[in-house]
Amino acid sequence: MEDAATAEICRTQVWQWLHNKSKLADGRSITHCLYEDIRDEEIEKIQHAVGSKGYQEGKFTQAICLFNKLVVQDKWEDFLTLPAYDLILSNDEKKVCDEEVRDSKADSSIYMNIEKEMVG
Repeated sequence: MEDAATAEICRTQVWQWLHNKSKLADGRSITHCLYEDIRDEEIEKIQHAVGSKGYQEGKFTQAICLFNKLVVQDKWEDFLTLPAYDLILSNDEKKVCDEEVRDSKADSSIYMNIEKEMVG
């Protein structure tokens, strides 16, 4: 449960930063582009920490897809654990995350393709 609580706090904070146009100490705005850059850097750190085999055999793709979806979507999701439980119960073994998220402000599609991080 501690890991779920930590993920929930992190997801909530990142969603708030993105949707409230927060700024970093250096003055940069937290944008989707900045979030994606930081996300990609963190994925690389995880891959190096657990190794390629551990990464491929783990549930990292599913976790990244879920976290990413909940962070970038316009609608606030009350709990990370509910869609996580659905994912666990579905036994989905996806190793690639392709999802389309609608950005209502720009009225355009943002394609989140995390495949390059998954293949690693």
